[in-house]
Amino acid sequence: MVEDLRVPLDGQLRFERFGQPGALSIVAGSHLVYAYAWLGEFAAALAEGQSALETAETIGHPYEISFAASAFGFALRYRGEYEKALAISRLGVEACERSDVTTWVSRLYANLAVALARSGEVTAGAAIARLVTPAKPIDEAFFACAMAEVFLQSADQAAAVAWSEKAFALSRETRQRALQVAATARCRPSTCWCSA
Repeated sequence: MVEDLRVPLDGQLRFERFGQPGALSIVAGSHLVYAYAWLGEFAAALAEGQSALETAETIGHPYEISFAASAFGFALRYRGEYEKALAISRLGVEACERSDVTTWVSRLYANLAVALARSGEVTAGAAIARLVTPAKPIDEAFFACAMAEVFLQSADQAAAVAWSEKAFALSRETRQRALQVAATARCRPSTCWCSA
C-alpha cells in the first residue's frame, strides 16, 4: 500500500521545490520513512531515509537537512539503532542551530532524548525535557510521547504517565491516531516494556 504512494523523482527533479519550502523528494521521502518505520518495514524506511538525507545534504539547506534527519533518526531509533540515530539527529539539530530553521527541532530532540536514554544515558535524555518547547501541538504530542519513553527508561513512572497523558491529549487534539496508540501504551504500566 505504501509503495503506491512512491513516485520517483529522478535527476534534477529530486531537487525541485515546486513552490514548497522543501524539495518534494525530501518531504515525500521523509513521510515515507515514518510510514515504513511504523509498519516495521525497516529496510525500506532506512533506504528512503538515506536517500532523503543525501539529497538534502546535496542541496545544503537547513530546512531539508533537518526534515530528512528528523525522519531518518526516527526510523533508526525505532529500529533500535541508537548510536546511528544519535548521529543523524545531531546532524539535524546542528543544521537548525546554524540557521533560523526551527520547524523540526522538537522532533530531532525527541529522537536524541530517546536514543540517549536507550543507549544508557538516561539522565541526558531526560534533561532534554527542559530544553525544548515545541511550537505546534503535533510536534508537542510527538515530543511528549518520546519523553514518556525516556522517563520510563529512568524508572520515573509518575513522570512517564504524565508525559503520556499529555501526548495522548495532544494527539487527540491533532487527530494523530498513531501517537494516540503510542501514548496509551506508555500510560499503562502493564503494557510498558520496561515495567517487568
